Amino acid sequence: GRKIHINELEKNTAKATDELKAYYEFTGKAREIKQYKLIDERDDILDALIGLGIIEAVEKDKTVNVRLPEDMTLNRIERILEVYGERLPLFIHRPSLNPSEFLSEVINSKRRSEQVLRAYDAIDTPEWAYRVPRCFNDALDIKLLMRTKNYVEYYVWTQGANFAFDAGDVIYRDNASYENGKPALQVISAIGANESYPGEIRYMDLESGEEKMKTQTDFVRMLICG
Repeated sequence: GRKIHINELEKNTAKATDELKAYYEFTGKAREIKQYKLIDERDDILDALIGLGIIEAVEKDKTVNVRLPEDMTLNRIERILEVYGERLPLFIHRPSLNPSEFLSEVINSKRRSEQVLRAYDAIDTPEWAYRVPRCFNDALDIKLLMRTKNYVEYYVWTQGANFAFDAGDVIYRDNASYENGKPALQVISAIGANESYPGEIRYMDLESGEEKMKTQTDFVRMLICG
């Protein structure tokens, strides 16, 4: 199940990329050029600003000439450069190095984390007990959100605990079993988790032939730890 979600994920990611690009793009003539001192060395965000023509040149002493277009305010440029000085990338993506330990933190936390259980674009999860690829991002409550820091918008992959595996979901043990068409688990019925309820899953363990029940949170823990 959930193959339909792959296209939706790619569509949402492409939309976010276009919105970010549009944030820095401009048309029209420059109305003012102002010099700034950069706080740090060049990085991706500075390269993007140079590529879009907002920053014209970088001198050896880290002075830049900032080109202000007709539809961009001085304050907006200042905010971009403030964040540049803090080395804030356009996208933040931080997969956890210890997903089983991080899962406990996520369950106990009341806020979405800017770290995620596994890479948002995973095709396989060899470090997990089961194969849980990107089509299960919604089920794992991995979502791309826009946030703001110092008045500048950025996108970050976030992790919550509202797990939502659903009836019909089929999970394989690993890539080899997926390619051979031998599923390990199939969800029969489910109720999603929320802030005050860990959810519920009734599923068939196709390897043992047993029908089992778990909370959504324990099901996710099983997928990670076995």
